[in-house]
Amino acid sequence: MTHLFIARARWLMLGTALALITPGIALADAVFLKNGDRISGTVEHLDDEVLEITLPYADDATIKIDVSEIVSIETDEEVDIMLEDGTLSKARLERAPEGGVILRRGAGVPQATIPLQQLAYIKPNAEESGVGVDWSGRVTLGVTDTSGNTETRDAYVEAGLKATAKDWRWTTNGRAKYTENSGTQTAGSWLAATRFDWFFVERQYLYGRASIQRDTFSGIDLRWTVGAGYGYKVIESDRTNLELRAGLDHVSTRRVVPPDQDYLAFGWGIDFDHWFVQDRLQFFFGQEGFADPRGDEGMIIRSQTGLRAPIIDDLTANFQVNLDYNSDPGPGFKTTDRTYIVGLGYTF
Repeated sequence: MTHLFIARARWLMLGTALALITPGIALADAVFLKNGDRISGTVEHLDDEVLEITLPYADDATIKIDVSEIVSIETDEEVDIMLEDGTLSKARLERAPEGGVILRRGAGVPQATIPLQQLAYIKPNAEESGVGVDWSGRVTLGVTDTSGNTETRDAYVEAGLKATAKDWRWTTNGRAKYTENSGTQTAGSWLAATRFDWFFVERQYLYGRASIQRDTFSGIDLRWTVGAGYGYKVIESDRTNLELRAGLDHVSTRRVVPPDQDYLAFGWGIDFDHWFVQDRLQFFFGQEGFADPRGDEGMIIRSQTGLRAPIIDDLTANFQVNLDYNSDPGPGFKTTDRTYIVGLGYTF
């Protein structure tokens, strides 16, 4: 009986060893490079520029590999792929002896060997494939509480949600702040905005946008805007993004102290972000503006400038400055408000 147990144990150990060393039996995805290296992990995404792969043996770090350095790719299970001609399917990828990849698409479907250049995407998102909608969002929170000679409390919250498809994008965001000094509210405001973008060609889109705002401490009982225009993605990459927008907006402001304002304005928007240190420190800047082309009603600018530093997973440390400028705020109010926020952010 003992001899039989030992024999079975030896066969089990031998089988395990063979599984580990036998070519073609993948225990993880693998990327084969021109310099002969093989990188094992989980392939997260491939496009025409980079492949992203997560390394379980390096604390699940995700690295990016230039596609031009890749010879072939293997996956240990079927993944969603998109070919250069737009064909979508599921396939398990195997390394082809002469380079490229072998597509195994299940029973009854003949395997195919294609050059790597014909593989447009692995695990394409909705914007790339045209199927479904991708959702993402961000929440930022900042709070201070001071006691002693002075008793002040400050709270700031900001949230945004974005839906992205192949030909359109919808974003909505809001922010609110509250300041109290010795039990008396000294500042408080809120702003909500939404925008829909329709991409008629790559990187170019038409948009419609609207916003509503209340800030009685700055003289605004209620302000709403609605408008439309043209937008262009000037730069779009993993490291740097820049978008510019321009159009016409209707601006209506009910002031705490009359007179009210109601006019047609030239509107613009800027969105910019850049990783100073990739995945470590990001700079961001956003601005929305409205200007009366006649010059009678003045100019309104809302901007956010700051830095984000990832802490762990989707949690970030944030420092930002919000600037709200109104060239004609009404009697008794200043033109510029600045809010400095140090807080935490969460992306999803």
